[in-house]
Amino acid sequence: MSKLETNTIDTVSGTANLTIGGANNTGTTTIKSNNTAAITVDSSQNVGIGTSSPTTKLNLNIGTDNTGILVNSTDTTTGIALADNGGSAVVQTTSSGAFRVLVGGDASTTGDNSYEGMRIHDDGEVDINVDNSGTSVKALHVLPYGTGTGMYDGVQIATDSNRSFMGLFRQTTASSSHIKFYNTNGSIGSIKTSGTSTSFNTSSDHRLKENISYDFDATTRLKQLKPARFNFIKDADKTLDGFIAHEVQSIVPEAVHGTHNETETKQKVVVNSDDLVIAENIEQADWETGKIADEDGNTQYPTDSTWKATKVVPVYQGIDQSKLVPLLVKTIQELEARITTLEANNP
Repeated sequence: MSKLETNTIDTVSGTANLTIGGANNTGTTTIKSNNTAAITVDSSQNVGIGTSSPTTKLNLNIGTDNTGILVNSTDTTTGIALADNGGSAVVQTTSSGAFRVLVGGDASTTGDNSYEGMRIHDDGEVDINVDNSGTSVKALHVLPYGTGTGMYDGVQIATDSNRSFMGLFRQTTASSSHIKFYNTNGSIGSIKTSGTSTSFNTSSDHRLKENISYDFDATTRLKQLKPARFNFIKDADKTLDGFIAHEVQSIVPEAVHGTHNETETKQKVVVNSDDLVIAENIEQADWETGKIADEDGNTQYPTDSTWKATKVVPVYQGIDQSKLVPLLVKTIQELEARITTLEANNP
């Protein structure tokens, strides 16, 4: 076979097809640069760039300190779109510099008709489940998934014992809200700070209330409360003053959340050595795989963990002790009135 002396393979005609590799080729097709494999296509149609042994449909090995993929979009077209099997764009960049995660729509378009799950703006703002038709002014804007009556967490943050659970900062010492709470009734509370203090506010405007009464017996109810001293099982060395939630519930029900001795059944759970659930809805095979250490010695699940098809777990009650303050104040007023009467009758 004669040696090809040109650097170009040209089909000559603009409508002709060019095929590299035959129809019955079961070997590997390689395109070299500087006598090194640059692009490799194996018999399984895996494509490798920078590697001669691709293990996925596209295996990109960029080496050290290199840019893997650079796509410039100079108009309204999509820079990069990663699509699922149905053609819906999953991850997409835009010419405005935003990075979007989409649900629905066509990966071949800009995805304007798609439901936008998340967007990272070019100024660093992050939106989750937010309609971006208006002006965006929030550093992190999260709307919980779902429109029904179920319970959804807007933000859930877990961390280790050496770090803050959540830090909220405003670049002002003026009185301002760090967090505002809303539901379908409107604003129902906030966490505000001034230059030196923090206020935890719940709605209390008189225009929101009716059937207001100042004439009720607080002392009798207060005497039913049973303050106690105790320690939490997980913190045996710290003794606290407080209440037992279900003992308060019948006296000041608005102070207690949850049902006495309530439980729920979780499905397909992984529990740690203390029998605490650390993951749920996990298939047993996935748990077994997750206990196998990777090349760095890390495991997804502890090696001493256990998988259970079902597990009944407690749903603990909670108490908002601030709801007891009105009862305390009213009792003090009633006692003060009784003392005044006694002093008047016994000068």
